[in-house]
Amino acid sequence: MVGSRNSVASRFSHMYPGIFILKCICHSAHLCASEACKKIPRSCEDMARNIFNFLHSSAKRQTTLKQFQMFMDLKPKKILHPSQTRWLSLEAVVNRILEQWEALRLYFNDTYLDQKLLSTEQIYNSLNDRFIKLYFFF
Repeated sequence: MVGSRNSVASRFSHMYPGIFILKCICHSAHLCASEACKKIPRSCEDMARNIFNFLHSSAKRQTTLKQFQMFMDLKPKKILHPSQTRWLSLEAVVNRILEQWEALRLYFNDTYLDQKLLSTEQIYNSLNDRFIKLYFFF
């Protein structure tokens, strides 16, 4: 029982001021992850969103990326959609990007040199920023 008025947790809080009571482990883990992610530069999340948005809007782009993945001897996988509200779901997105990092880097190098788009330039620069990659490993 973890109610606010007459529960075991509220009674312990009254008897032992300063006690830490863990009410919901999943919610607490989510809050911890959310706070930790606030310390990570916005450019990391922006890169994940930009990669997804650029590739998601075109079947041709997805096919071209698949060719780069096969060239790098990687199993072709889609880039996952980063959720707006669920920090814990970003783990799968980050792991997929790390797994496909070199194929993505080569793909966006080729795409940027070919198309000279601002969006591809930003993604290309992010994929070549070793600090962003370090944050992704965090």
